[in-house]
Amino acid sequence: PIISPDELIAARPDTVFLTVPDLRAEVAGRYPELAHRLTCDPRPERTSA
Repeated sequence: PIISPDELIAARPDTVFLTVPDLRAEVAGRYPELAHRLTCDPRPERTSA
């Protein structure tokens, strides 16, 4: 869902998906509480077998 920044911080999500990767640094700077939760790539990490 799309919610306000205050609601997002209060919800304490594990991950926040950004659809505009170019804004990651700006969002992380404005909302440091979410900085380590931001992701731009919804694909799981691949490991070599």
